[in-house]
Amino acid sequence: MPETSPEHGADATAPLPTLDPAGFPFIHGIERALRHRGTPLVRLTGPDRTRPATFRITCGPTGSTEWECLVVIDEHRETVAIRSILPIDVPPERLAPVATLVAHLNATRVVGHFAIEPASGRIVHVSGVRLSGLATDPDSLMWLLGENLLAVDLHLAMFLVVAWTDIPPEAAMREGGVAVATAA
Repeated sequence: MPETSPEHGADATAPLPTLDPAGFPFIHGIERALRHRGTPLVRLTGPDRTRPATFRITCGPTGSTEWECLVVIDEHRETVAIRSILPIDVPPERLAPVATLVAHLNATRVVGHFAIEPASGRIVHVSGVRLSGLATDPDSLMWLLGENLLAVDLHLAMFLVVAWTDIPPEAAMREGGVAVATAA
């Protein structure tokens, strides 16, 4: 049976063992760098021999709208992945227009990408970096995290409009100030 992913019901209230800095120096360095900047992290899973460490950040720079951001740190691969989960479950009949919006927005992205999970209608924004052998720079990590959160903040309204109305993706993008690519 596959393991449940952190966003599918992990219990953030269950205490996890203290992170051993000697056993997981890469994860400890990333966590220390993020906490140094005041990022409110809650460790959900790991690390252990088979799983990376997963931290949750609850975000809400758009006012009353909140979403969950998972920071997954893999000790063995020395990678950091950031996965923002938008607070939308797209209705099945709106999957095609939202997928079109995802494709248009991804064409404008330099860092990270949006994805839609067709089975659940969940939209995510994913970004990451491999730091093998490099020092964990708090400024760079905060930039990567900030870029991910800003992408969601800037585009969340477009996803809501396209998911819950008959407004086409191109119109939502124009209204949101994003240039729509046209064929030459």
